[in-house]
Amino acid sequence: MSLIPAQIKKVREAVTVKLDKSVLEQLKFYASFIDSTQEHVVNEALALTFRKDKDFQDWLETHGQAGVRDDTAA
Repeated sequence: MSLIPAQIKKVREAVTVKLDKSVLEQLKFYASFIDSTQEHVVNEALALTFRKDKDFQDWLETHGQAGVRDDTAA
């Protein structure tokens, strides 16, 4: 067995969004603050929102989507 585990491969798809100028500026600052990419910040922010929103989780269950895989949960 290796000392370092293999990197988890994630399927990523591109999406184009338009953000308010102030939000975009904060996105850039936050990415710099955590020394990461803007893509990573957006991905993690959305994943956090989806996990923490109880009403959304309930809605997923009632719409048969409770088993939707969250690749960011760890």
